[in-house]
Amino acid sequence: MRRIGNLSLRTKLVGLFLGTTLAIVLLYGFLAYSAAREGLEDELGKRLTSVGQAVSAELSGGFEAEQIRRLDADKTRVRDRLRQRLRRVKEQTGVKRMYLFDSDLENLVDTDGPTAFGEPIYKLEADRYEIRRTLDGAVATTSVLFEGQDGRLYKSAYVPITLGPDDAEAAGPEVVAVLGVEASAEYFGLLRYFASVLTIIGGVGLALVVIVGTWFSRAITRPINQLVEAARRLGEGEFEEPVVEDNQLPDGETADEIAFLAHSFEEMRRDIRGRDRRMRMMLSGIAHEVRNPLGGMKLFCGLLEEDLDARDGASDEFDEEREKLDRIRREVSYLERVVDEFRDFARQAPLERQRVDARRLVVDTVGTARGDLGEFGCDLTHEIEDGLELTVDPDRLRRVLLNLIRNAGQACGEGGRIVVRASAPEPDRRVIEVEDDGPGMSPEVLEEVFTPFHTTKEKGSGLGLPLSKQIVEQHGGSIDVESEPGEGTLVRVSLPFDESIDERSSDVPEGWLG
Repeated sequence: MRRIGNLSLRTKLVGLFLGTTLAIVLLYGFLAYSAAREGLEDELGKRLTSVGQAVSAELSGGFEAEQIRRLDADKTRVRDRLRQRLRRVKEQTGVKRMYLFDSDLENLVDTDGPTAFGEPIYKLEADRYEIRRTLDGAVATTSVLFEGQDGRLYKSAYVPITLGPDDAEAAGPEVVAVLGVEASAEYFGLLRYFASVLTIIGGVGLALVVIVGTWFSRAITRPINQLVEAARRLGEGEFEEPVVEDNQLPDGETADEIAFLAHSFEEMRRDIRGRDRRMRMMLSGIAHEVRNPLGGMKLFCGLLEEDLDARDGASDEFDEEREKLDRIRREVSYLERVVDEFRDFARQAPLERQRVDARRLVVDTVGTARGDLGEFGCDLTHEIEDGLELTVDPDRLRRVLLNLIRNAGQACGEGGRIVVRASAPEPDRRVIEVEDDGPGMSPEVLEEVFTPFHTTKEKGSGLGLPLSKQIVEQHGGSIDVESEPGEGTLVRVSLPFDESIDERSSDVPEGWLG
């Protein structure tokens, strides 16, 4: 799959689905848990307050309240009676503990606490703010949840025991004691179960999101990947394989945007393929029409040379005519080479891969190229690793090397140096380099070197490097050019090596240049 940045489109889509869902699940779970806890805690506080107010209503405002206000260590019977009364309410309501204490937070009556009469209840210090509101305002308050010695959570309600004022002008009832009602937050077991259920639902939901997101991302990225691969093929000049089959083309309004894009790609491919075929037919036709008169010109050059020899014999009378005849013959040879480039660029014959000795192939090619480089005065050498083998179409690769060496010779000029290297940087990869010490190329020229018919030479077809690139890519390889003004040029051809090809050929086929 093609990647954008460091992550693939599929990964980004799944991550988007998963991240969004995870955030929603976590937020929902937190809000649901908080709301449930707050609601249950508030309900527990109301229940404890209701129990305490029922007891307070019986104890406040009369004889019971007066006895509580005057309660001391000697009134054992009164304290026992109050304790039994509170225990009956405790058993009936299911609370854990009920106790009375005064404004100094000292114990008066306790159903089952360890604190003796008159001793301070130290744990009430944590709820001093709530208790102060009860004492000052004669209102019931509740504590926050707290953890008991058994590790469970508890909550307390504080309800005032009041005595009505004797004086009508008094500000309000007198709080003679505070009734504490304590119960465990048993609902937290249910709340933890609720949290577990939410966690399981969230996990299942996330798993479903991953599955659906993966399926959805594949449904989206599969046609996109096909389009990316089709664009790559079109960029590399492969126009035969369709972007989509005819039965996959969109049908009116039922097609989505990606399908219409695929349809547009397919139409573009067909148009380009048609133009490419017409161009290749045109090039092939031109090459065929030009080759015939060139053959006649070569024939008549030979006949003319024979006539000059027959008239002159061994004299030098017609030397100037012979020199002109040689120049015509060279120009005809150049035109033949241009026609060959047109023909080779136009046709796309299948490769005939063979396992060949790299040294033999390069040496033979260099030997042939030296004849062409004589007019440029360049020094041509080679550096080949021992025992290096290639799995290539030898005819096509020689054509590539000849093009690269001729270009380097034209760039170097008199006294220039060209080096051909072949190596195996990896077991399944072969690299052939052609380097010259010529003037190099500007970045603008370097961008156009593989453009067909683009040339900076006075005499050139502009097809040498495009043809070389086409041949190399047919082999599954790549060709790169590195050049800077004044620093020379390096052309690097990278080719795959296929161990499965066993046939070995070291001989130069007869007529391979034709």
